[in-house]
This record gives sequence, C-alpha cells and structure tokens, in this order.
Amino acid sequence: MARRRVQFRRAARLGDKGNAMVEFAIAAPIMITLTFGGAEIARAVSFYLSADQGLRNGVRYLARIPGDPTTKSWAVTNAKNLAAYGSITAPNPVPATVVMVPSTINNPTKTPVGSTSPETVTMTANVPFSSPLLSSFGVPAMTFRLTHTERVLGQ
Repeated sequence: MARRRVQFRRAARLGDKGNAMVEFAIAAPIMITLTFGGAEIARAVSFYLSADQGLRNGVRYLARIPGDPTTKSWAVTNAKNLAAYGSITAPNPVPATVVMVPSTINNPTKTPVGSTSPETVTMTANVPFSSPLLSSFGVPAMTFRLTHTERVLGQ
C-alpha cells in the first residue's frame, strides 16, 4: 500500500514538468499585447493633449488681436504656426516630432458682433494619428477633431 502511494506521487510529479511552460505560452502573448496596447493608448492620449494645447494657444493668440483677427492673414498664419510649432514662426527645417502641421488647421471663425453671446473666435483642426502597432492588429489610423473657442479680448 505504501509502495503504491510513492509510485503515485512520483507519477504526479513527473506529469507536472511542462505545466509552467504551457501556462506561460498561453499567458505571454496576452500580457505582451496588453502592455504594448496600453502604451500605444497612452501615446495617443499624449498626442491628443499636445495637439489640443497647441490649438488652444493659437486661439488665445487670435483672441487678443485688435479688430477682427480672422480677416488678418498674418494673424491667422501666426496662430496656425503657434498651434503647430509652439512659435509664431515656422522652424526650418520642420522637426519630425511636430504633432500637427498648419495645413491640418482650418481657418478660424468669429461670432458676429450683434449676437446674444460675446464675441468668440473658434479654430478647429483634424489631426491624423497612426500607430504601427495598432495598425498591425487591424485598427485603422485615427483622426482627432479638435475645436477650441476663446472669447475675443482685443478691441
């Protein structure tokens, strides 16, 4: 009877040798996908916040221009450069780390003077974001549509 117990324990120990490897082979791809997927989502959120902050800065610049800033081409160009590059002048050459380019920013609009709400300037931008990792899983490139409105302060 004691001999059978020993043989049973030995057989049980020998049968468990590959369990850890099989469990790792099943769990590792899932863990790796979740890790890198989370990193890509964090990168997309950071990209969105950077673009939003740039657009906000451009609209604030326009809101402080005296008169109607949407009719002054130099002001619109400066605001687009400020939104895209962080400066009213475009760098030469344009760095590869730029989040958005001025061509993705639509021309600003202004509410009329006689409206019930205060005068505001609004800018919108369609900023494309692509991720090689997400596209390898069939997720298409995303386009962030950003809008920011600021009350006109310049008179």
